[in-house]
Amino acid sequence: MTTDTAKQFHFTGSLTKDDSKTYHPHTFEVPAGTTNIHVDFAFTPFYATGRIHRNQIDLSFNDPDGIRGVWNRVKAEGADINGIYSTPGIGSWPIQPGTWTVFVAAHRILPPDTVTYELTISLSDEPLTIT
Repeated sequence: MTTDTAKQFHFTGSLTKDDSKTYHPHTFEVPAGTTNIHVDFAFTPFYATGRIHRNQIDLSFNDPDGIRGVWNRVKAEGADINGIYSTPGIGSWPIQPGTWTVFVAAHRILPPDTVTYELTISLSDEPLTIT
């Protein structure tokens, strides 16, 4: 499912053990003048029922020219992509307008659960500052 507003895109999905080692693309349009892309991602369950191992999911990002980076330490505060201080693993150079793709990389999805995820992408044109 995809919904979008002026500066925000929201994607949801579900994954099972059959989705392990697969990539699920979600595309969105970035207008000229965008200075920051903020990404929030959450999935549940983190640990498979009755197991000590966790489900493993990363996000990788492509800008209009190709690979921009990988966010493999998904954290609650989200990730940022911009020209000054992107989240580690993601290139820090000016944001290009055009079609971007976020790939939900399902490295390991353990049975018996179905994993559900939410991906929210927020675009900003506010000036960036170094603090």
